[in-house]
Amino acid sequence: MCDRVKRYADILLDAKNIILHGAPGTGKSYLARQIAAYIISDGKTQREEELSERQRRQMEFVQFHPSYDYTDFVEGLRPKVNADGSMGFELRDGIFKRFVSKVKKRPTPEEFVDDIQYREVEGVNFDAWCGNQIQAKGKMVTSTLDRLQLLNLLENGRDITDYTTCMSFFEVSQKGPEYTHYSDLWRAYQACNNRYVFIIDEINRGEISKILGVLFFSIDPGYRGWRGEIATQYASLHKDPEEKFYIPENVYIIGTMNDIDRSVDNFDFAMRRRFRFLKLRANDCPDMLNEIRDESRRKEAIRRMESLNHAIAEVEELNENYQIGASYFLKLQTLDFEQLWDDYLEPLLEEYIRGVADETTVMNQLRQAYKADVTKGGTSESVQNPG
Repeated sequence: MCDRVKRYADILLDAKNIILHGAPGTGKSYLARQIAAYIISDGKTQREEELSERQRRQMEFVQFHPSYDYTDFVEGLRPKVNADGSMGFELRDGIFKRFVSKVKKRPTPEEFVDDIQYREVEGVNFDAWCGNQIQAKGKMVTSTLDRLQLLNLLENGRDITDYTTCMSFFEVSQKGPEYTHYSDLWRAYQACNNRYVFIIDEINRGEISKILGVLFFSIDPGYRGWRGEIATQYASLHKDPEEKFYIPENVYIIGTMNDIDRSVDNFDFAMRRRFRFLKLRANDCPDMLNEIRDESRRKEAIRRMESLNHAIAEVEELNENYQIGASYFLKLQTLDFEQLWDDYLEPLLEEYIRGVADETTVMNQLRQAYKADVTKGGTSESVQNPG
């Protein structure tokens, strides 16, 4: 488990809203998904593919762009064809409002049982659902209850807060080992308050104040829950015009942004106050390159990345925001080093240094830094893509 993911997850749980920003290719979107998986699974995994189907629904991903607006994000009028063939409009919820509506619904008992391996209540770890049995602290705690009986336990309206009432529910007179954790399970379901993570990729490519609209107030970490309830822009068209909208306490927002994208809008200061900004540097995420299976190829990728980024930092008109992140080097899974340079890195660097004095000399210096073998003083082209 990566300590970096845990550190950022702890920050998100405290701040509610964070923005990961930095140079291109630093793995901002990759890290955002890792953080989301980590807090959704209560620290059990940082891999999205290891989440259950229901847990994956606790994460949503959207990418902002210049034409994105309030009607896409919150709610708006959309055209529809009426039964008589005429055209009309209807009010539809946007992606964020639909996501929040899921948050306000407790999972069904079936969903809870199927996902029980991620539950922890008062120090009791429920590790797995195995047929009709549940493991707690490595020991089987159900030997007489089948799945249906367990679902009945979760669905009933009685207050089963201790072992006595729990045994009474099942009409047994003596507490056996199989009943040890049932009341814990019942409390876990009644108090179920899952964490939901909404990821906004390229958050600064849209006009965020316009996209959020009246949610500008509700998104503030200090006004989550009913304290931040507001009437949305189209409230007068709701079935209940008095209906209010709020963002629950257990909704966490991660934004990502590229520091040097020249085609985007800046955050206004009031919006910045609602997010905690966390900078990612190009050399911060070498663990991303673990996806390159060949060890010598991976080491060569790291060496070239560090050498190139050092050279970029030496260019007077550039800075660390222009350094190259690890995600570019993941393309080495299908490309060789020359192809990576010719097709991706060189065109990007040419754009960076356009207008810089003596562009040709600067580009030659960057090319040499990428291709030079600092350990042998020559060039290193021996690591090629197989086949």
